[in-house]
Amino acid sequence: MSIDQLIDGILLREGSEYTDRKSDKGGPTKYGITLGDWSVYTGKHATPADIQALTEPQAREFFKHRYIYEKGFDKILNPWLQDFIIDTGVLEGRETAIKMLQKILGVKADGIFGPITQSALESYSDISILKKTLIITRMHHLIGCVLADFSKETIKTTNLDNIHGWWNRVASFLD
Repeated sequence: MSIDQLIDGILLREGSEYTDRKSDKGGPTKYGITLGDWSVYTGKHATPADIQALTEPQAREFFKHRYIYEKGFDKILNPWLQDFIIDTGVLEGRETAIKMLQKILGVKADGIFGPITQSALESYSDISILKKTLIITRMHHLIGCVLADFSKETIKTTNLDNIHGWWNRVASFLD
């Protein structure tokens, strides 16, 4: 899969509309690019107007630099794994994506996609199991993000307390 195809997928999943919903902790967003991430990328304090004015070519350059090359995701050889890790980085954070992968690979979870992680990935014996484990890990992470908005008491006294177990049950059907 080419870099442009990877970015096509990101833009398709993220959409091109400007949003600023209270439910989105990333704040003002367009093309999946948040105010904070754009500020880091440009090296200057960005405003909601800056995000609203983003163009698709700017978004493409941003994702190429920040989410593919800067963290070394261009070195992931398997197209599905590369796409999945990049997408995880976009949605959950680049270091989170790397740490998820590192924990599964059994290497130090330091959030750096370096030669040790790359070597462990390239020598992983069963890519289908790795894919399944990545999907399950990511879904548990997302469930944790949702549960973080509730009190422990609410979780323990509602069906929210069962959500991880229910997800594991559904995930057991993944090939």
